[in-house]
Amino acid sequence: MCASCDIEDPIKLDRHLIEVDYQAQDVIINADEKILTMLYDYSESDVDHSNNNANLKEYRDGSIKYIECEWFKMALDASDPYHICISLDENRSNKDRKVKIRVSRRIGTDEALIVQKRKPSRQ
Repeated sequence: MCASCDIEDPIKLDRHLIEVDYQAQDVIINADEKILTMLYDYSESDVDHSNNNANLKEYRDGSIKYIECEWFKMALDASDPYHICISLDENRSNKDRKVKIRVSRRIGTDEALIVQKRKPSRQ
């Protein structure tokens, strides 16, 4: 997971927007300081994600905390808490997908919003 992926600049702004295309891909978010806590929210445009919470899994494997649903997997390694890795499956739906991540560090709290565009329709 996240062996080869795009590296985003460290989160330093109040809002950090990352837009990616519909293909399956990994995104790493680098923090400028140790991540103390991480909160998240996810949705597909015009879809209430609360119906999908039953499909959400949170688990640990050693020092790594994983959060997984049908179309993404997130990882935060407690032994290296400066990066969050998000693996996105290919977006085959007709809606954009969004994952919002809020990280708290000693210097403050910031957000990153990842928007995975929908697959272009064939005409």
